[in-house]
Amino acid sequence: MRMFTKEEIKELFAENNKAIAENNKAIAETRKAIAETNKAIAETNRGIAELRESQKKTDAQIAKTDAQIAKTDAQLAETAKQLAETDASLKRLGKRYGGFSNNVGSATEEYFYNALKKKRVLNGIRFDSVQRNWGKKGDKQNDEFDIVMLMPIRRIPPQRDALPKESFGLALERHPPGMAGLFLSLK
Repeated sequence: MRMFTKEEIKELFAENNKAIAENNKAIAETRKAIAETNKAIAETNRGIAELRESQKKTDAQIAKTDAQIAKTDAQLAETAKQLAETDASLKRLGKRYGGFSNNVGSATEEYFYNALKKKRVLNGIRFDSVQRNWGKKGDKQNDEFDIVMLMPIRRIPPQRDALPKESFGLALERHPPGMAGLFLSLK
């Protein structure tokens, strides 16, 4: 085995002390890094805890929203059901009212037709015939008249020319719209 001189031993101790100092410095830096890492881990753990708490609140809010949506869906279903029932009721009412209205209209038309057919006089003007549901289809329009009172064109003696127009009943310029177009013989 080799023997070291005093100088060599001092040199080895100096190098060893230098290495120990460097190791102590590295250990101190590692401890500092570990402390910073521990601090970061603690902050991360706090953040995770806050996130968990926030997630719990979000889950509770989602559950509450889901319940509200379910309640709204149930209300919408009930509203749709009520609308369907209302539509059905309105249809039934429309049929009843339409039937009633048609019956009243038919009865009224029948009454006036029979009265005019029997007397054939309106406002003192005599008619030769009374027609019912008189209609004609034209190119651009279709019309039907429930009751039409007809009088043939006659020669009017000269002394009657002085009578006012109203004496002869419905004048052509006062006929219902479409009548002259469909019944050109009235022009």
